[in-house]
Formats: sequence, structure tokens, C-alpha cells
Amino acid sequence: YGLYGVLVHSGLSANSGHYYSFGRSSASNQLHLEDDPTAPWIQFNDSNVRPTTWNDLHATIESSVSDSVYLLFYKRLEHIVRLHDEYHLSASHEDKEEDESKLDEEAMLLAKAMALSMSTQDTSPRRVHTVSQDKSLDSLDPIRSFPHVMFVNVSKNSLTDVSEALAALEFLVSVNLSENQLTTVPKFNHAFLKVTFLDVDLSKNQLTSLQDAEGKSIVALKLNGNQLTSIDGLANFTSLKSVELARNHIDAISLATDMPNVDHVVLVRNSVTELDSYRLDLLLLLPRIKKLDGIPVTDDERVKAIALKQQRDAAAKEAADL
Repeated sequence: YGLYGVLVHSGLSANSGHYYSFGRSSASNQLHLEDDPTAPWIQFNDSNVRPTTWNDLHATIESSVSDSVYLLFYKRLEHIVRLHDEYHLSASHEDKEEDESKLDEEAMLLAKAMALSMSTQDTSPRRVHTVSQDKSLDSLDPIRSFPHVMFVNVSKNSLTDVSEALAALEFLVSVNLSENQLTTVPKFNHAFLKVTFLDVDLSKNQLTSLQDAEGKSIVALKLNGNQLTSIDGLANFTSLKSVELARNHIDAISLATDMPNVDHVVLVRNSVTELDSYRLDLLLLLPRIKKLDGIPVTDDERVKAIALKQQRDAAAKEAADL
């Protein structure tokens, strides 16, 4: 998604002062370059309409004496969607996984860039702050001083335990903990969490099991490049819709309970994917998934999965009767 409109208020209250509107005038395929100082914008100020730039927009925001930004308008980047589809058709599984990760991260990075560039120095709950990467971090405790943080990116550090620190962040929406030294999944069940959506990236850590993991608020979970041997415990993430488990050591798949919300699973570069019935087995385990390893599930596969189950049930009954 790319930013194409901003509504800014300057005044002592919402019922007084002045509202400025800014709109992008560049081509749709340039919308993702939202903080480019040369990107063309248009300012709508009462009856006055004039060309402007991102720098002018930012200066207006910084000079505001109220809540600064009131509304941000985003437009879906169709060219990115087309690229996403092309990757599915032409790229290898390995390349596809890396490219998809870049595309997924782009949308999140845009949101974080906007939050960072438009936030001020106070810690009002109305503000959006970000905590970025610091390559030498071995503790996340200082973040407790910023309870209204929504986006956290502390990848490529030396963190081993972050559960208590993250528990202080009531408004947390997205956290990137990839490439650290975590051996267990942080707990995200703190009682005061104000959001029901949580995007968590735990890729390239040292996780070996999900057995005791908890995360009822997690909707999207990335566990790529760990040392997991099974998906036991995944059912503890009851709100999960998307899970990535690429490049682990998973050789079998089973779940204690159904996961009705899951619609996207990635398991590429695990030994389990080498089984002839791999996709059908996943469909029997998670019948509501729409994409497996980035490839849409077809109606034909669903029919074959049902037939496979019937065949196995018949064979089991026949063996029991002997």
C-alpha cells in the first residue's frame, strides 16, 4: 500500500483551527516512494490549490500545535500485487520465499516509515512510535518506558528473552524479532493487550519446539529458519491465519486440535514436503487453507484429499476386521 493522501489539523482543538489536505500527484507505481523529498504532492487549502512536496507537507505537520496527522489514506499498489502473482508462477520455491518476504515486509516498512517520520517526541497514547534495530541489543527492558509503541523492529541482535519487556506494550501491532538468540517463543498473552491483531517474526532464531508456546492474539507468525522438528503446539495460537515454517527440520505434521482460521501455510525446505501426499495430508489436517507454500489450493486437490481419507479409512477398517 502506498500513501496518497494526508489530512493535517492545526489548532487548539478539533473544533477550531485549520485543516490542510495533501494528495499525491505522482503515478500509482511511485506511491511507495512516499517520503521522497522530490515526490510531487498537491496541497488543498480552502480555495487555494498548489503543487507542493513532501518536505512542505512535513514542515506543516511539524509546525502544527495539535494532534498533527488526523488521517492517512493508502492505496493498494497493484503493480506489487502483479509482481507477487508473477513470483508464484515463475520463481523457484527458494526465490519465491525470499521475494514474498520482501513484498510482505515492504508494506510493514512503509507503515513504520510513516509512523517514524510523523511522530513527535512526546509519549502520548495518540502517537505512533517505532523502536528500530540496534545491532548490539541484548536486553529489551528499556522499551518498557514507551508503553504506546505499536511497531517494534529489533532484528539482528543478541536477545534471548523478551516476554516481560513486550508485556508492557499494550498497543503492540507488529514485532520483528528475527535473527536473535531466542530459544523459546515469547508469550504474547498479557491481559492488557489492546489489539487483537499481532504480526510476529521469529525467523532465524534458535527455536526447537512450539510445545509450550502461547499467543492468542497472534494472527501472522513467521518461524522460518529455526530448528523445529514438528508443529506440535501450533494449535495454541488460536487466532492464527498465516504461518511460515520454511527451512526447519519438520519431517511429519500433526495437530492436537483444528485451526479453523489458518488459510496460509509455508513449509518449503522441510523434509515433510518430499512426501508424495504432502499437500493432500496438509489439506486433511487444515481443510480451510487457501494457499500452501504460496501456491493456491485447487478444488481438485480438495477432492483428492477427501478420496485419500476415504481410502485410508477403508484400509484401516479392513485391517481391523482381519
